[in-house]
Amino acid sequence: MEKNDFEYVADISEELKRKIENGEMEFVIEKTTGNIKGKLRDTTSGRFAKEIDLEKRDLKDLGNLPELAAMQNQLNNISEQLENLNYNIKRVEQGQYNDRYAGFFSTRQLLLESLSIDNKDLQRQVLSSAIQSSNETIGKLMLTLRQDSTEFLDFKIKQNVADDLEVRINESLSYLNSIVQLNYIAYTILEEPKALLSAMSNYKSFLDQTFLKPIGNNTKSLAWKIDNTKKDDAVRFEELTSDISKNIEELVSHQFWLTSEEGHYEDKEEN
Repeated sequence: MEKNDFEYVADISEELKRKIENGEMEFVIEKTTGNIKGKLRDTTSGRFAKEIDLEKRDLKDLGNLPELAAMQNQLNNISEQLENLNYNIKRVEQGQYNDRYAGFFSTRQLLLESLSIDNKDLQRQVLSSAIQSSNETIGKLMLTLRQDSTEFLDFKIKQNVADDLEVRINESLSYLNSIVQLNYIAYTILEEPKALLSAMSNYKSFLDQTFLKPIGNNTKSLAWKIDNTKKDDAVRFEELTSDISKNIEELVSHQFWLTSEEGHYEDKEEN
């Protein structure tokens, strides 16, 4: 390295390296018309088998090769550790989402089992467990949707992160809608209209305050911003949440009329 300014590197396969090591082939350097060529020659026949391109490298720019090699190994190890850490983080994150989604399946199973129970007291106990499970899941999903939606609108996040969040938001809202419906069914079976109205009003308030309420002095809502940021236009987030809110408002208003004394009286008169 002290005498020469350059070195020539041959890039060959592991198979050819093995043949050179065991003596089946030999590496020959030839210099023709000012260019240095590498060739592989069969040691048995003496014939040239393959011409090898040689890469010319400036030794002055290589620095201390042992130190560079050690640094490269350290960087490779760090990179591998970061990949493993990122994989583990994704698994933990997915596990958290799975825990929230699992609440839907647990509630649904309890609800289905309650329908096959003849003993009314036992049925009420199972339905109460279903309602408790659904309420816990609803709370988790509401918090998740609030956090994911806010993070989704952060202009600093990378596109791949935004794409993942968009999928999560759609999934979480779908599970939330489903678990809320199971909650309504349980209260209906228990014949608890006031609790049913309370659950419906709670969900409407969440949609209104989180997604449909104008942000600050802006006339646009979080749902509108999500629609105008995400790539997928198959489902309009603002339209979906607005329709759900309006439907709940109509149901609640109708139910309040039915449970009022005047409503009962008019209903009886009509019947």
